[in-house]
Amino acid sequence: MKNVIILSLSICFVLFSGASSGQTPAPAAGAAKDASAGASGSSFFLGTRALDNTGWGGRVNEYEYNGQGFAPVFSANYWFARDSWFVDFFAENRGASRAGSYWLDADLNRRVRIRSSIERFLHRLDHDPITNLDAAKGTVVVRHDNLAPNRAFVPGRNEFRTELTGAVTSWLSWRVAHRFQQIHGQVQTRSISKCANCHITGEATGIDQKAHDLSGGLTARLGKKVVVHYDFTSRQFKEHGETPTNKFDVARHPGTLARVFFNRVQYDGTTSGEIPYALVPGFRKDTHDVKLNVDMPAESRLSAQLLHTSARNTHTNLDLSVLAWGGRYVIPLGSRVTFKAQFRKADMHSDDVFIQLDEPANEPGLPQAGLTYAQAYPAFGSADWTRGSSINRRDVAAGADLGVRLAKLTTLRGGYQFRSVRRENSDVERSDRNRLYFQFNARRSKAWNARLRYTFDQTDEPFLHKHAALSPALQPYASPGSPPSPLPGLQYFAMYAARQANLTNQPSKSHFFDTSFSWTPSARAALSLHYRTRIEKNDKLNFGDWNRDMHMPGAELWLAPLDKLNFTLAYTFQNDKSNTLFVLPAMDG
Repeated sequence: MKNVIILSLSICFVLFSGASSGQTPAPAAGAAKDASAGASGSSFFLGTRALDNTGWGGRVNEYEYNGQGFAPVFSANYWFARDSWFVDFFAENRGASRAGSYWLDADLNRRVRIRSSIERFLHRLDHDPITNLDAAKGTVVVRHDNLAPNRAFVPGRNEFRTELTGAVTSWLSWRVAHRFQQIHGQVQTRSISKCANCHITGEATGIDQKAHDLSGGLTARLGKKVVVHYDFTSRQFKEHGETPTNKFDVARHPGTLARVFFNRVQYDGTTSGEIPYALVPGFRKDTHDVKLNVDMPAESRLSAQLLHTSARNTHTNLDLSVLAWGGRYVIPLGSRVTFKAQFRKADMHSDDVFIQLDEPANEPGLPQAGLTYAQAYPAFGSADWTRGSSINRRDVAAGADLGVRLAKLTTLRGGYQFRSVRRENSDVERSDRNRLYFQFNARRSKAWNARLRYTFDQTDEPFLHKHAALSPALQPYASPGSPPSPLPGLQYFAMYAARQANLTNQPSKSHFFDTSFSWTPSARAALSLHYRTRIEKNDKLNFGDWNRDMHMPGAELWLAPLDKLNFTLAYTFQNDKSNTLFVLPAMDG
């Protein structure tokens, strides 16, 4: 176990601030005798940062510079204002070239507003030594090779944002923005070879990922009651680093170490050379977003949205499209009651993919010589298939909500929601959820307030994995041969096809309860109590039920005996239990 000591010390050498003329603070609005002269100000900070990072810093300094010893730290700020012109600039460096923040905020005579920023920081990632992957039973071995045992994986991140807004007329405004993000450095990647050896290899892989977002939009005010917003965003992402490759081990029989798996192997150390893995595909995505807000009679309001997104994986040329629309209507029913109704519909579709596998035949002199796997085991069927995307679905949701003001600062809100998800490529084609909920809030005085929430969900056919586990005893004897050969024995596809039990972690019924109470007897003390519970169950499975019970009480106490001294004491307890059918298939080799 490693101990971690992180000590950060900043010493101020220079601190200077004041107006650029006369060394006086900026005047308050309207205080200057001659507004056309304007006002400005600046500040500068110079110091040092001392850090002792003995041991492993880990998540403690996940996004900060972690260099040992002393490092300079500085920041600078300058602002200028005159009439409707304004400029504010800030720069900060936290001890390294990849640890800085810079931003600019400018208003050009209220015609164009500019906001721009640059962020440079590090992201310290975990290094998995994979030393736990070492085991052996006879000739069956699990082993590892860490090709970069002492490497620290700390890729750098650069983010550049610029946003411009302005107005064409009093009823039409515009906006454009650009965002650039780069992640560069090294990360740990892992590959696995199988059969006689389960061989895990970890190595350092260089990355240089770049993403560009370009967006623009218009807002039109059509009279006093209608506002229309339109935004378009185009995003491009590409990995400019080299994809890592690996030459996989030779696939051998785990008992005899003989090469008998020719017709079962897509690639290994003899059929192929260096094979790419951990590939990061690029993509392009365009989004159109239209929003409408309308003030209607009787103080009611209507809002609607239409969203269309299209994306393409630039490595596989597969397309994804999303078309979503919805709306909400709000109307007050008197001075104490408000009614809300909403609807949303989304259609998602992604391309199908035809999977065509290589089908090698076993070599002469081996069992099943000259036969592919599908030929040796006709019950397996074709080795090629069409993969339908699990994204393909239609998601529809609707609901109504009624809010009542029972008394001053006391409200009761309740409603009903319905959601239906229809899937094209899933064992569960349709899931329907009905939800009832209410919420009570009360604040009778400045001294205390209380809140109570309850939600009940009932779901028909929640998402699950059909035939996920529990195969019967199909071959209660050892396969023939010495040592036993897997070739004439029970095949995995037969065992998988015989599985019987459906499994899920999604409930068919769910209760959620949340309550809290806060008491503030004075400006120097506050007490909060809260309790949250969730009880979920699915009793519609064919082998056993799934259930989960969660209880989480807690309390916080805040005391401020002095103006610049305060204490906080908090306690939280969580009890989370779940039960499900658990199946352990026992294998040897």
